[in-house]
Amino acid sequence: MSDDAYGEDQGGHSGSPAPFPDIERWPTGRLLSTAARLSTHAWNEHLKSADLTHAGFVALDVLTTTGPLTPSRLAQIVHVKAQTIGRILARLERHGYVTRKRNPKDRRLMLVTVTESGAHVLKQAVESEQQLLSLALDTQALRHDLKLIVRELRTPPAEDSTRSRYHSTGQAEEPFPPAEVAGPEDES
Repeated sequence: MSDDAYGEDQGGHSGSPAPFPDIERWPTGRLLSTAARLSTHAWNEHLKSADLTHAGFVALDVLTTTGPLTPSRLAQIVHVKAQTIGRILARLERHGYVTRKRNPKDRRLMLVTVTESGAHVLKQAVESEQQLLSLALDTQALRHDLKLIVRELRTPPAEDSTRSRYHSTGQAEEPFPPAEVAGPEDES
């Protein structure tokens, strides 16, 4: 039997690799989610050599950009639950990539900081990502389009639907709000 429009073998042949689906017919959302899943898998393979996960990379990247944060603020920025960020930070701390210390301004709170080793492994991971994404013809255009999608979909619709989510300069908002190092409302 032959492959159907989605590239699926209807003959039930076992032992042979499944043919790749006919992606020409896929909606854009499916292409985007599949590309994200496959690139994350490939990138995770690269990150394994440094005992780093994708989630750990994101946490290191945010902390490098913002400076020290409380775990709860970091969880808010990366859009995960407090328990999840706790597991991510525990792994990063075991490998010496971050430290958690009491906030000198409020001893009830912990601050997470990237170590020199964490900064080094982050730099290597960024280089690895650039090599991996060099498969795309124009990575800068791809990054631009993906950032537009993320910014547009992460921001709730404005009360006035005719108002743009972009600043008057035409630039989209930053990917995460400015850091609040620690406030009394933080629990971690």
